[in-house]
Amino acid sequence: MAEKSIKNSKWLTYNLGQISECRDVLFGISAIILVIFHSRLMKVGRPQFAFMYDIIKVIHDYGNLGVDIFLILSGIGLYYSFSKNGNIREFYKRRAVRVLPPLFIVTSLYYSITMTSGNVFDYLENITTLSFFTKGDWAFWYFSIIIILYALYPFIHKLIERYRIFGLALLWVLSIGFYCYVFLRHRGWFENWEIGILRTPMFFFGCWLGKLVKEGKTLPTPLVVLVSSALIAGVCVFNHCFAGLIEKHYFIERVVFWPLAIGMIFLVSAVLPLLPIPRIKKLLSFFGLYSFEIYLLFNRLPKEVAQKIFYVDKGLVCYYFAMFVATVVLAILLKMVCDSITKFLLTPKKK
Repeated sequence: MAEKSIKNSKWLTYNLGQISECRDVLFGISAIILVIFHSRLMKVGRPQFAFMYDIIKVIHDYGNLGVDIFLILSGIGLYYSFSKNGNIREFYKRRAVRVLPPLFIVTSLYYSITMTSGNVFDYLENITTLSFFTKGDWAFWYFSIIIILYALYPFIHKLIERYRIFGLALLWVLSIGFYCYVFLRHRGWFENWEIGILRTPMFFFGCWLGKLVKEGKTLPTPLVVLVSSALIAGVCVFNHCFAGLIEKHYFIERVVFWPLAIGMIFLVSAVLPLLPIPRIKKLLSFFGLYSFEIYLLFNRLPKEVAQKIFYVDKGLVCYYFAMFVATVVLAILLKMVCDSITKFLLTPKKK
């Protein structure tokens, strides 16, 4: 009876800590969504894989969702990290050794292959991702934005810890206000930066949500599933009914994914622990473990190497499958190398 009661309580009570428990799975799902979105599989044509076409089309059409989930989970993760050790110097050091080594390794190789100009300053501008801000180079835009958000995080943490929902509201107002200012006064900057500016509110939401997740706040599971499903269904219906309007306006196209990402995170974290699918969970967690490296690599380095060395027919599904396999292998190797670098830099030196 006691075991049955515990099982029933899991079905009835949702603990926000489940988001943290499902973190790797959610990162894995996001990585797969982004891979499908960037693979351009929809250009391959329906006849080659008709049985999967409709599913892939839906994932492809909602591919931006993956970035928003990444940012929410990153915000939650930073809250955990900073709450455990609020030393700002240590925080920056750990973030730097996690992000910069893989980023510089990949960007250095990528621009060594793709750059036609021999200008050293252009090369340095590209590998540091500063070219996103100066030239609108979107190749590694996500990492340009995440570096700034990581740098600002101690301030964001203090603001949200002190003012909670009002702090979050202020950050949203500032980010949307900056978006509107750039749109109205600096259209050149806007065209370069808009892909990143309206993603920042989801990072701020993750930072705010992190406290609730860490404290393990509870809600009724049926309510979480119902509201999350309603959010997801509402966004899908809106996208279907106003597809033309969304395509014409950057703002709507970005903002419409906010409730979708939030709904997906809550729905997956509420339902997944109840499903007896350990192998699928393990596979998704595996992709989640290397999601940062997969996102960094896919559609960048493997593709450029393949085009330089081999003749590649992009009309074949096997091309994208091979690119994904190559990306996962490279992601594993990259993480191994960077983990060694991290261990070397963070291990205290013996006197």
